[in-house]
Amino acid sequence: MSEPEAQDKRLADDAYKAEQERLNEERVAHIETNFRIEKSDPEWAPKTASTLQDALRQNHLDQGLAQGIDCRSQTCRVELNGDNSTGDHMKSIMRFIHEVGSEMPNMDADQRIDESGNMHTVLYLSNAAETGSSGGK
Repeated sequence: MSEPEAQDKRLADDAYKAEQERLNEERVAHIETNFRIEKSDPEWAPKTASTLQDALRQNHLDQGLAQGIDCRSQTCRVELNGDNSTGDHMKSIMRFIHEVGSEMPNMDADQRIDESGNMHTVLYLSNAAETGSSGGK
């Protein structure tokens, strides 16, 4: 491949990546909006938040990593931060998702890794038919 062809390919790859990031940001904004307008169920929300907190604890994600759990009537938003330099943080998140999957079978996520290698994850877990996107699990 010649240098001009290689440069064209890099530009096309960069444009594709930028478009994928834009689409993901739109998807996450849609999910977040739907979550924010969901009414809160005063019985279900605290009970489910407690169940999720227990699962976080069992998967060692509660020790300063869980930034918050917010449950509504059928969806919970779980925010986690952690160092993923060894991959252990991601493994713990996957175990957590698996553990709560029977009660909260639908999941969408947004993950970002900052320049320090810290992973910021927002999980949207739901017992509804979909969490607000294309039905991502």
